[in-house]
Amino acid sequence: MSTENLVRHTCTPDGRALPFGRKAPEGECPRCDELRNGAAPRAAHPAIQAGIDRRANEARQLAELEKHFASEKHRTGGCGICTFGQW
Repeated sequence: MSTENLVRHTCTPDGRALPFGRKAPEGECPRCDELRNGAAPRAAHPAIQAGIDRRANEARQLAELEKHFASEKHRTGGCGICTFGQW
């Protein structure tokens, strides 16, 4: 994705948005105006998003393991030689 077509914030000296979701007064910052008019916020860099997705997937897998090991089927030996979660 090319960055030359992106409208940047002009409400701060470093080109970032105002903190805490605040917006500059109307007409002072073109990016704040875009956001105020319904533009979607920019997505995280793909490398950052991959890390977020990986941590969410690991948390989901851990929850599945904990649920299985706490289940009656596992505690009574109903799953035999348990290999659940060895993927």
